Amino acid sequence: MTTVSTADELRLYAGLLWNNAFGPKYDLHKIPGPPGYWLWGHMPHLMRPDYHVQALEWADKYGPVTRFSLGGQHIVLVSDPRLAATVLGRGAGALPRKSIGYSFFDLATNHLGLRSFFTTTDEDHWALIRKGTAAARYFVVALKHAQELAGQVRLAAAAAHRGRGVEMQEQVEMMLLDVFLEGLFEMDLRRINSEEVGHAMNLVLEEANERIKNPFRKFVNPLLRPGWTRSVSRAQRLLGSLYGRIFDTTRARGVPPEDETLLWACLARIKDPKTGTPLTREQLLPEIGAFILAGFDTSSHTIAWCLFNVAAHPDVQARIKAELAAAGLLHAGQPNCVTPRRGGGRGGGALQLTYEDLPRLHYLNAVVDETMRQGFCTMYPVAATGSVRETTAPTRVGPYTLPPGVVVWPMIYALHNAAHNWERPGEFLPERWLDGRDTAYASARDAEVPAASASAPSAAASDQDGSEAAGGGGGGGAGRGPRRFMPFSEGLKGCMGQALGLMEVRTVLVSLLSRFWFDLAPAMGRAESVRRNQQIALTLKIKGGLQLLCTPHSGAGRGKGGGSAASAAAGAGAAGAAGAGAGPRRGAAGAPAGAAAGGLN
Repeated sequence: MTTVSTADELRLYAGLLWNNAFGPKYDLHKIPGPPGYWLWGHMPHLMRPDYHVQALEWADKYGPVTRFSLGGQHIVLVSDPRLAATVLGRGAGALPRKSIGYSFFDLATNHLGLRSFFTTTDEDHWALIRKGTAAARYFVVALKHAQELAGQVRLAAAAAHRGRGVEMQEQVEMMLLDVFLEGLFEMDLRRINSEEVGHAMNLVLEEANERIKNPFRKFVNPLLRPGWTRSVSRAQRLLGSLYGRIFDTTRARGVPPEDETLLWACLARIKDPKTGTPLTREQLLPEIGAFILAGFDTSSHTIAWCLFNVAAHPDVQARIKAELAAAGLLHAGQPNCVTPRRGGGRGGGALQLTYEDLPRLHYLNAVVDETMRQGFCTMYPVAATGSVRETTAPTRVGPYTLPPGVVVWPMIYALHNAAHNWERPGEFLPERWLDGRDTAYASARDAEVPAASASAPSAAASDQDGSEAAGGGGGGGAGRGPRRFMPFSEGLKGCMGQALGLMEVRTVLVSLLSRFWFDLAPAMGRAESVRRNQQIALTLKIKGGLQLLCTPHSGAGRGKGGGSAASAAAGAGAAGAAGAGAGPRRGAAGAPAGAAAGGLN
């Protein structure tokens, strides 16, 4: 496994500065973009915490191919669906090599500078881990912990002072940490301080994202902010201790049975191609850290943003209740424990959720898709904004030829929010996924790009993990434009855990929304201010947390307009229930054959 030393980074930055001053430019300066500063480029513009929003503003102003720089690093931002599909695809024009910027996330996976499959630029390393971990699955574990979370939320809501909400973002983060430890490694580590682990993870992710904007932090922070540097180092050691315990416990089990498909067994079976022996502790720790990192961050923040959206849109929440009621999944006074599956509907009580229920909840799935489209929780790195690639030779992107060493950024946040890709992109409209259109794909008109640009990849078959419309497939099929919705990126490096991540998100949402009515706590302020209060971790999270008022369904629980949850569901009307099942639903969960969580590539 490769490492990146401080000397390596210094040589890299020196080379970038040299190329910036004296290297070939080809068509680089023909690409439109904002004016920058000498030496610093556009760093001052990107110091804002929501720098993804700044990049979207540039894409809207300067077009679907935009240029800016971070010091000596030239960056070409792509927000055109056809070009993004080409760059991330498998055919001519694809850029498989990840940018060096990924290496900053090694802060969260180990403290020795070792590369995981998540950050490596070694294609053989990436392929080895991806192939070896393609069989992990765990719906039953996710359901158990989601129901336990519902019980914890009930207790927290009962204990909260009047008008005070339950901190849902942190609750979900801690739950998913337990899910990953049990579901993927068969370990119960609840005796660890989950809150401390979560704080450590958030701390190192914050530092990683700051280094993306300003790579020189690594060299100046020990001098200017020694206290912060020590805190980051302590957090790394704490996380490293957790990963070490996981390795020691799973390795002590010996050779796993061939029919065992949990992640620990998949990792244990991987052999070093050079030696033919199982991966060593030094080789496996970064991989364990990468899976924990993505599982902790991506799914939890997706769930938090979905809960925010349903709390901010009571009509949407009522329609979800109607769908759950029609499916026999709405709890009304049921204890928050595993409910025996029995006749649902009138007089039959709530049903126990099954995996097969998830793809049938069309409106709930539309809410998840629309939340991801808005970009709050795009479940894919780097920094909630895209899958960053690097040119290693003169490369053509659209009508422009780029020199080696340029970062090409197919920006998912811009793809999902740019005015040239969507109608009314700033509005939360789950119905756009149910109106009979294939919203995942751009129309022929939307797919137009300059004539000199590369064509889109050939028609894509369904994803192997069954999440075709969730953003993991190739370009447009016959009669369709390329994808403009790709929350899990696209092509060869598309997220390997997208089906499992979506399963996890949907399972938790059903478990919570079937039991509670959610409102924004007064302390959160107006919904619009919450939307602006974003902080980038691996994905976008709500800065300061998500405070929700959680009212249990009890026959007199809150619904739209203050009625019961059941009446609120009925109040959504037959049209709501029918609409929830209307339209072709192309993002339904497939069999959970992905390796870990949404957010891994």
